[in-house]
Amino acid sequence: MLQFITNESSTIDIEKQVQMVIEGGCHWIQLRMKNSSKEEVTAMAKKLQPICKDNECILVVEDWIEVAQELKLDGIHIDSLTATADEARAKLGEEFIVGITASTFNDIEKIAKKDIDYISIGRFKEANSEKGASLGVEGYAQILGKCKLSGISNHIVAFGGITYDDISALMATGINGIAVSDAITSAKDPIAETKRMIDKLQTITDLRIG
Repeated sequence: MLQFITNESSTIDIEKQVQMVIEGGCHWIQLRMKNSSKEEVTAMAKKLQPICKDNECILVVEDWIEVAQELKLDGIHIDSLTATADEARAKLGEEFIVGITASTFNDIEKIAKKDIDYISIGRFKEANSEKGASLGVEGYAQILGKCKLSGISNHIVAFGGITYDDISALMATGINGIAVSDAITSAKDPIAETKRMIDKLQTITDLRIG
């Protein structure tokens, strides 16, 4: 599964980003606007909602529980420092998707039994502003191994600097999908890159099932 996280720093505007990744076959959009007000996030979500609905694409918003609730989006993605899974579920109800970010196995242990639909674990690669925060393939393998031993079976998504060339090794750790932003928006052809990533993920999924 491929989740696309919108990229505020891209030269491509967010609405166009979403149109392109949907054309490339993506069916999951996470609206991430860290530097924007509630009003700006709401306005963008209103633009994206019909596009996603017409293409049977899930639309979740990061952090803004009130926006998800007011617009009846598909769900919310909670940054680990912004709210709790219990708060989101209590406000939104069972029909909404609730995802949450984690960085360590200890984080996962704390939230695994909550009423959530998936856990995003990262970062995969070091970002300039987050020195020393990267997990790498080995980090994911260790975390997924601990999850298996502990009987934790939540849907796990990797994020943070992932590119096409990382997909095979990452998926081999046992994760269920990846969340990508810059690798697509900075690609020469974002539509083609989206399709290329989805095709790779589908091939790996088919081999798992087979």
